[in-house]
Amino acid sequence: MTNVIYQSAFERLYSLFFVMLIAVLMAACSSEKVTSEYVYSTNGVKLSFSEYGNPNGQPVLFIHGWSQSKEMWQQQLTAPELQDYRLIAFDLRGHGQSTKTMNPAEYVSANNWADDISAVIRKLDLRNVTVVAHSYGAIALLDYLSLYGEKNLKAINFVGALAGMGSQSVAAYIGSDFERIKLATGERFNDQIDGVIALAKANYGNAVDRDVYARGVAASMLTPYYVRRYIFARQVDHTDTLRSIRVPVVFSHGQFDQAVLARSAVDMASKLLGSTVTIYEESSHAPFVTEAAKFNANLVAFIENVETEIHHEQ
Repeated sequence: MTNVIYQSAFERLYSLFFVMLIAVLMAACSSEKVTSEYVYSTNGVKLSFSEYGNPNGQPVLFIHGWSQSKEMWQQQLTAPELQDYRLIAFDLRGHGQSTKTMNPAEYVSANNWADDISAVIRKLDLRNVTVVAHSYGAIALLDYLSLYGEKNLKAINFVGALAGMGSQSVAAYIGSDFERIKLATGERFNDQIDGVIALAKANYGNAVDRDVYARGVAASMLTPYYVRRYIFARQVDHTDTLRSIRVPVVFSHGQFDQAVLARSAVDMASKLLGSTVTIYEESSHAPFVTEAAKFNANLVAFIENVETEIHHEQ
């Protein structure tokens, strides 16, 4: 019995060491492009961004979710089928290689999240940009739309999205994985590890190899527990903002998503005339990772269809 307990503890420590090693390597040994490019936002917050593809192509901006990073989008940023586009991903405040202040007000203010996206759009002079927003990234995008409108946007792809958080209006869309994920907001390090691992399982299920899984966990560990906690304290309902959107919108959702249930996408789409929902039948919360080829093909088709419609209208 003692040997079993010892072995379990050893395996846990080894796994933690492995994940933290990757996290350090990701932070310190990433490509020069990722580590050297920043945008300044509200209160001097530095936002790390990376750019791939054709610098003169149609811009596509990727916004990651809660306790994730721009690392999540590697299967889009480096995909051969997307290299004709100008591909940009950035780390939200408190995440990845962006500034991580300890002030709660930095994370509960809708205006700050809106300003971050605006700062990226302005710095990179993005016009007619297609935005792909995953999970909490969708709420940050709705913060932006509420404050700045959609003048610079061409189209939106919401992925695993909710229209708000902390309100009764979204409670019906929270899946069974959510409570376990919330452990990542605790002060106890073991709880943080358990919560981050639960988030990785919610994102990927059993559909990715060990390296992808480990890199996802490592990226999550770069977000401090207090940032996760402050974000979870937000109370926002963007149903009216959602209804006000006039650019083309598609929703992507994993059939087996137990962080945010698929009916969230269906109900959000019902509020937008002409929007469509694609359910990824082999995926959980991150279909752009677990069914990357299909997701990328659908994204290309969406962008090209929007472009064709614009030309027809002209």
